[in-house]
Amino acid sequence: MTKDNETACSSCGLTMNDAKQLADLKAVPSTPSSHWKANGEPDPHGDSYSCERAQLSLGHLTDDELANSLFINYNVRPSMEEMLSGEKLAPIVWVQAAKDRIRSIFARPSSAAMRRRKCWK
Repeated sequence: MTKDNETACSSCGLTMNDAKQLADLKAVPSTPSSHWKANGEPDPHGDSYSCERAQLSLGHLTDDELANSLFINYNVRPSMEEMLSGEKLAPIVWVQAAKDRIRSIFARPSSAAMRRRKCWK
């Protein structure tokens, strides 16, 4: 017996209260990839993002490289000389590339399975 006279499961040791708490943790509300898609409306961006990843801003970077570079560079203020020489990019370039990448991921029909994946299995 456990506290409050709850009986623990003989195989896992969880009480009913423990199981309810776990269920509450797993009941994470979902957020649609976009409200227009959830409402069955057409993509307001048309087919702007229905292209190969390489055609997007900073398309030569992998998702991981873009995410890391955005995190490191989004608030770095390079000098005009660094930007003109191509040595560094303005923060807006990193943000634009991340926005384009996110929109392109959800514009692809093949990403539907990825959007349906759940955090909890």
